[in-house]
Amino acid sequence: MADLTPAVLAKRLALAVELLGEVAAAEGQWRGSAPEAASGGLRKRRRWRLRVRGQSLLLDGEPVPIDLTAEARAVTLCYLGHLIRAQGEWVSGSEIDLAEKQQPNEGLAGHRWDRIRKRLPDALRSLIETNRRKGYRLSGEALA
Repeated sequence: MADLTPAVLAKRLALAVELLGEVAAAEGQWRGSAPEAASGGLRKRRRWRLRVRGQSLLLDGEPVPIDLTAEARAVTLCYLGHLIRAQGEWVSGSEIDLAEKQQPNEGLAGHRWDRIRKRLPDALRSLIETNRRKGYRLSGEALA
């Protein structure tokens, strides 16, 4: 076995930390970075102006009033949560339904997501881009 001097141990530890950082970054879990689809490199996770906190919705840190029934509010927060988790990528209504069907009791699948979007206040609706073929995504204006 090789002689493990403090210098050798320090060098091996530095290499291990570097490798661990590369693996974790590739999995999107290190320092808020996520794999970048187009270039294959890494990018920092985007910070959105819009956040869902429990049963409340925040825009620029301020609560957004949503006058809806409890069920409609839950569906709206679910929809916005999917858009936030998509990190600006396009998400179709069927993709949201598929993700919801994997939840206990099939989650909130089967809703008309276009109608959910239309019920949003103008300030929120303006932050969502729509495309008939691609679906929905948060616009660049939704970035902090």
